[in-house]
Amino acid sequence: MADYMPSAFKKKTEHKIGRTWTPQELFSLPPETIHDPTVLTEMWFAFNTIVNYVDNKNLKAGGNPDAFVRWVSALAQSYPDHPLMNLFLYLGYIAKGEAQKAVDYLQPLPSQYWKKRFEQYGFDRITGNPPRSAEEVQVVLSQLIEEYGVARI
Repeated sequence: MADYMPSAFKKKTEHKIGRTWTPQELFSLPPETIHDPTVLTEMWFAFNTIVNYVDNKNLKAGGNPDAFVRWVSALAQSYPDHPLMNLFLYLGYIAKGEAQKAVDYLQPLPSQYWKKRFEQYGFDRITGNPPRSAEEVQVVLSQLIEEYGVARI
């Protein structure tokens, strides 16, 4: 797996599609296997994606979607075409009640790498049937966390 982290993401970089794991597969691996470099790369991707985006407290009930949008918007200035940031900016703006602003962030995926990642993490279901309210955002993200098996970790 190459260059998946925002800090390494290049606008026109095509990512190699190698062995990747779904969150469910990663969280069921025996602990002694996580030190393999390819598994560590996948763990880092999963950790970053789940902690910073999917399970972010500011997208949950009682959270502060304004803070989330400010945070991700600041990062997105350096990576304006990053599919993960754009998807979650869409969700953040929906959570804020700013649907018109949100639609600017639903963009086609730029590569097979991101299509595969969106399928692995269930994000393709979000883009296929985007939430239209803060409550729907909370439901879809909670469902993903449940599917990933994060609560069992």
